[in-house]
Amino acid sequence: MQIGVFCSIVWCMNTPLSILKKNGLKSTAGRIQILETLIESPHPLSVESLFVKIKKIIDVSTIYRTLNEFSEKGIVDTIHLEKNKLLFEIRDGRHHHHIRCTKCDTIEDVDLCEIDTVSKKILSHSRSFQTIIRHSLEFFGLCNKCSKKSLS
Repeated sequence: MQIGVFCSIVWCMNTPLSILKKNGLKSTAGRIQILETLIESPHPLSVESLFVKIKKIIDVSTIYRTLNEFSEKGIVDTIHLEKNKLLFEIRDGRHHHHIRCTKCDTIEDVDLCEIDTVSKKILSHSRSFQTIIRHSLEFFGLCNKCSKKSLS
């Protein structure tokens, strides 16, 4: 299993200003700050985490609205790793999944995806579907630190 780097070369070369311009969005201090924070983060962030990292200069409702807009424009991906909490990460062009520790919430990118074989099997057994357009697959387990603590 290969662990991904949090920011591809293509996205790292893009500045928040160029990303906003490419997507026809006005450059505001809030949008720039949110993009910078997401680009610099090695893992997906919740709205609450963004709020804290941005040092509370943007209110939570503005962060939600901005992330929704970024999601609609394809700038960020929405990830469901926790019950009733969405996480967000910059869309960097890599197809990847995530693994989350259920004890300490450590999150790691997983660049390996062997879903094609499973997709074909699912479609061969389906009575209602002919095509799978996309998929979402996340893993949950114990990280090395938490596994060692459990054994002690």
